[in-house]
Amino acid sequence: MSSSIRTSDLSLGVGILAAGSSKRLGHAKQLVRYQGQNLLQRCLSLASSVAPRALWLTYSDYTVLEAAELEAANFEAIEVSDAELGMSASLRALAKVALAHSAIQGLLILLVDQYQLDRAWLSRLIAAHQAHPDCAIASRYSDGTVGVPAIFPRAWFALLQSSHGYQGTRADVQIVPIDREPGDIDQLSDLLAAQSDQSTKNG
Repeated sequence: MSSSIRTSDLSLGVGILAAGSSKRLGHAKQLVRYQGQNLLQRCLSLASSVAPRALWLTYSDYTVLEAAELEAANFEAIEVSDAELGMSASLRALAKVALAHSAIQGLLILLVDQYQLDRAWLSRLIAAHQAHPDCAIASRYSDGTVGVPAIFPRAWFALLQSSHGYQGTRADVQIVPIDREPGDIDQLSDLLAAQSDQSTKNG
C-alpha cells in the first residue's frame, strides 16, 4: 500500500521540530545515536523517504546542526528565536513558511526524538490524508495518547501561526491508531530505554 503513495502528488511538506534545548536530558538529544545514526540524521532520512514537496527543520542552536553532519540532506533550516516557549514556537515558524508556499496543501509534523517511527507509520498517516484532505490527521499510540506525527491541511496553517494554536473540534481530526509508542527521549531514563531497545534489536 505504501508503495502506491506519492506524496509529491499530495503537495505535502514535512516539518521536523528540532529546536528544543534538551535541558532535562543534559545534552543535545538531536545528536543521540540510534541504529547507527544520530536522531537528527535518522529523522531527516525518514522524512526524505516519503518524497515531500518541501522539507523543513527548525533549530535554535546552529552548532547542533553542524555537529549532526547533515551536509548531504536536502532541507531548509528555520531558526526559532523563541524556542524556549516550546513546541508551539516551532509550529508557528513552520506554518509561516508553509503558508508562503502555495503548492503545499498539507504539513506533516515530526519530532526529532521519536526514534520508533518508521516509513510504514508515516504511510498510514499519508493514506488517511489522501482520504480526508480537509481534516487534520493525528496518531493514536498504543496507550491511547493522541499526538504527532500528524498532518495538518492548508486551511489550518494560518491558525497554527496564532499564539494559542488552533482550538478545533473532534470532527476536524481523523485519528490513525498505531499499535505501539513512537519513542520519546526527554531524560536519561528515556535514553537508557532507547539504548536497551536498540540492543534488543541488534541481539
